[in-house]
Amino acid sequence: MGEREKTDSYDYEGKYRKERPQIIALWAVPRSMSTAFEKAISGSPDVETLHEPFTDCYYFGPQRRSARYGDSIAVENFDRHAAIELITNTSNTTASKILFKELAFQAYRYVDNDFLLQIANTFIIRHPKRVIASLLRLKPDFTEEELGFQALNDLYDRVTSLTGKPPIVIEGEQFRANPQCILENFCSAHELNYTNDMLNWGSGLLRPWLPHEVESQKKWHATLENSQTILPPTIMASAIDLSHQQSEMYTRAQKIYDKIMQAVLPLSD
Repeated sequence: MGEREKTDSYDYEGKYRKERPQIIALWAVPRSMSTAFEKAISGSPDVETLHEPFTDCYYFGPQRRSARYGDSIAVENFDRHAAIELITNTSNTTASKILFKELAFQAYRYVDNDFLLQIANTFIIRHPKRVIASLLRLKPDFTEEELGFQALNDLYDRVTSLTGKPPIVIEGEQFRANPQCILENFCSAHELNYTNDMLNWGSGLLRPWLPHEVESQKKWHATLENSQTILPPTIMASAIDLSHQQSEMYTRAQKIYDKIMQAVLPLSD
């Protein structure tokens, strides 16, 4: 018999089976270019991407932490176990890797250390000034949990403690400015083949949205769905109008950003 692919193996009875694909998590803060990164990675034939499997758990299911978007019979029973099953049920995929992108605040209370140890954890962050400026347009009454930096910090610390080293971190604006370089380095770190299809696509649509996802998903991705590539950075206003409470959130988020940026993926070798 010829040499087998690395994804193939035999069980204890000598029966051929296909190994489970490696799972890569992309933990994110909101408005961090994480969905654009997910879209780019979907251009690889080796990767199956999964978009925010914990959203319904956080906003609609029996363990939800927010009722911001109301109720939905379709997902009222969607809990942490359903979300994790969605990630780990790989029976129908032929891809060697699965990348799921998730906002850290939607998942960090639902994932345990055993789950984190079974996957490759990567992170994407963006300066809190840009995150807040974007959130104010779409969710002006966002909570500090929904701002997402504290949850990202929690997962970052847990992964660092569990593995003994800082995980890979991508900075959203650096990705916009140097998408090919960031993607090539990310692919190299995860044994993926970079392809130019990662930078050009016919449609930015991730998937058809269900009725209950109009507010929780669809409206957040209008720019991506009307683009065909990674859009370059833009100049933003030097100041944003924040309430006292939001200013305090900003200060705490800035400290987390500065800390996590120490592990950011380099732009060159």
